[in-house]
Parts: sequence; structure tokens; C-alpha cells
Amino acid sequence: MTGTATTAHAAEQWDDLYQHGRYHDEPPIPFTDVILENLDENDREGHGLYVGCGNGRNYLPLVAVGLKLHGMDISREGIGQVRTAMPKTKTSTFVGDFGRYTGAKVFRYIAAIQVFQHGDRAITDNLFERSAEALQPGGKLFLRVNSSSPNLIYKHRVIEGNKRTGKTVLYEEGPKTGQQIHYYSKPELEAISERHNFSIIRPLVEVIENRQPPLRGHWTQWETIWRKGKS
Repeated sequence: MTGTATTAHAAEQWDDLYQHGRYHDEPPIPFTDVILENLDENDREGHGLYVGCGNGRNYLPLVAVGLKLHGMDISREGIGQVRTAMPKTKTSTFVGDFGRYTGAKVFRYIAAIQVFQHGDRAITDNLFERSAEALQPGGKLFLRVNSSSPNLIYKHRVIEGNKRTGKTVLYEEGPKTGQQIHYYSKPELEAISERHNFSIIRPLVEVIENRQPPLRGHWTQWETIWRKGKS
């Protein structure tokens, strides 16, 4: 699949999941508290962007406390549910692919929770490049992405990399069938931050979460905060 075709396929899958109640009544993840704790007065006075806001599980609580936070997602159904839940977001949410975003120095901060892992290395690296361009100098990137540590439970095929260097898999079964998903190693993320002129202001933390029964084992995510360079 091309990048555009992959995005369209993923959008259809997410539309279906949201229509069937995905994340309905689920609380926001704790990383939203990390975001709030690390926004200073200048950040809060400026505008932020939540990339991949979905149907609002984490986005709506952040808007509810007064952040000037825009929401973007590839799922039309997800954005529709956000606007229904909080009508005032109709002017601050939009359907779109961040990989094609062209705004420069627009936002004080960007939140990307479990979204910069959708695609192969070329696709995901473009998302970091878009972030660097969209952030104002000194702006913050709040990042949560897959770690390469866990064993994957659904049938898949590794199409590039490995556990040590970071890898991309193509799922052949499960809820992400047909999607390319990237799993990052720590050195890989450190190299990405340097390549795109970010400094790491909150060290990479690997968060381990148990899968919900009947699934077994656990999955892991990297959480971190990066700051865009002044130049």
C-alpha cells in the first residue's frame, strides 16, 4: 500500500471501531496529567495541537480544563463524536492527515499519544519532521509511542528493523490487520530527536501495562517530552 492508501485503510478501521464504542466511557491515560504538569504559563497562553485525537478520550479532558488545544484525526467518525460530546470544539477540530500538514511555527506544543507509530520508518520520520516545522522555537512535543520490547500477540510480518534498532511490522490478523505499525527502541528515539533538532527534557520512560483478559502478557510504551531547538 502507498502512504495515502494506508491512511485511508486505517481511517476506515478507526471509523468502524468508534462506531462500535471504542474508548467509550474509558478514562484518560495518566500521560494527560504529565502534559498538564509540564505546560508553563506561556504554553497555556498559546495554541497547541493534539495529533490523533480520535473520539476524545484524552483530548476532551485537556480542553475541559481550558487549554487552547486543536484536535486532528484521520477518522471522520472520531471527530464527529468529539464535536457531539463538546460542541465548542467544532471550530478547533478537523479531519486530516498530519503527515501532510504544512503549517510552520504555529503551535506552542503538540501532543502525540500512540499515533507516531502508524507506518514504516519513512512515514513516521515524516511525522517528526512535521512536528519540528509546526512547533514554534522552544515548543514542546509530548510523545507516547510503542516500545520494541513486548512480544506481539497477533500474526504479523516484520518488514524492517529488529527489536534492538526498532522495527516495523505488517499485521496479518487482529484489529490492525493490513496496517504497518512501528515499534521504537530507545537509541532510535534518541537519534530521531537529535536529527530533528529536539532536546529531550523529560527522559524516556518505558511504561509497562498488562493486556486486558482474555489477552495475555503486556505491552510497553515510551513516554517523553521534547523541546524544539531555538534555531
